[in-house]
Amino acid sequence: MFEIKIKKLPKSEIEIEGQLPFSFLEEHKVQALKKLGANLRVPGFREGHLPEKIILGKVGEANLLKEMAELALSKTYPQIIIQNKIDPIEKPNVSITKLARGNPLGFKMRLAVMPEIKLPDYQEIAEEIFSKKETFEATKEDKENLIGELLESQKEEDGKKSELSDEFVKNLGDFKNLEDFNKKIEEGIKKEKEFRDREKKRLRLMEEIIAKTELGLPDIITESELQKMIAGFKADIERVGLKTDGYLKESGKTEDDLRKEWRGEAEKRAKGRLILNKIAITESLVANEKEIEHEVEHILSHHPKADRERAKLYAEQMLTNEKVFRFLEKQEKLK
Repeated sequence: MFEIKIKKLPKSEIEIEGQLPFSFLEEHKVQALKKLGANLRVPGFREGHLPEKIILGKVGEANLLKEMAELALSKTYPQIIIQNKIDPIEKPNVSITKLARGNPLGFKMRLAVMPEIKLPDYQEIAEEIFSKKETFEATKEDKENLIGELLESQKEEDGKKSELSDEFVKNLGDFKNLEDFNKKIEEGIKKEKEFRDREKKRLRLMEEIIAKTELGLPDIITESELQKMIAGFKADIERVGLKTDGYLKESGKTEDDLRKEWRGEAEKRAKGRLILNKIAITESLVANEKEIEHEVEHILSHHPKADRERAKLYAEQMLTNEKVFRFLEKQEKLK
């Protein structure tokens, strides 16, 4: 039915150029007339029931042909995508290059597609990073600092620091006595150090994989990530009772300045997101429905006004990413 040529462009964009026979446009004439005449008001005729001649007289032949073309293209686009196994990430920018009664419709479509991702040997990179195991201990200084902060935060009304005792620690939380308290804060400090080390290694892992991955990132993906960063920044500012415009003015910056400054970080985040998704698909790592639902309920318990579907998408992505990291952290055991 249609003839097309697909041309690859930089940054994972493609251009689809083609023609549609005029007979296919004619199939959409009735629908086009109905759409164009829907909002026309003519004395003596019911709304939405105008004769073709009157509609044409009001809108003109050119507008009718244009509407027919748009309807034909909207029906053709999904077929082009499916038949050519195209993975779009945005709506196409459509331009009509030729439109005349009785002649084929000429068109061009330009759109960003999911980029090809050529990953490095991520298992080897992970093995190098995570094979070096470290033992973390809670030092005397660590414990003294933490206890000092606790005593400072629990000052009595007269400003005097509380004394560390069995009774005092029982009031702090789930502690039986001083011995139990010391044991648990030691465990807590060790876990915190292990967590920070793991996060540091995960960050290094992603930086190395990103640096060695061949990936042409479409601008639309970078812009989407940048918009998330800007939205998060505004939410943080407003959460503490400030106005974004006032804050920016005070700091001598504009939103455009932030966009320029953060663009590099947005690209890195976007690449990281795509890479984690690619590894998850390659290694068949998925979060199960029970895990997702549990996380959704947790999110909604803290944010009751959050949209459930968005919370589900977020939970699924977060849990899948965690599975990818845990898979990579175990690579030294698989070698």
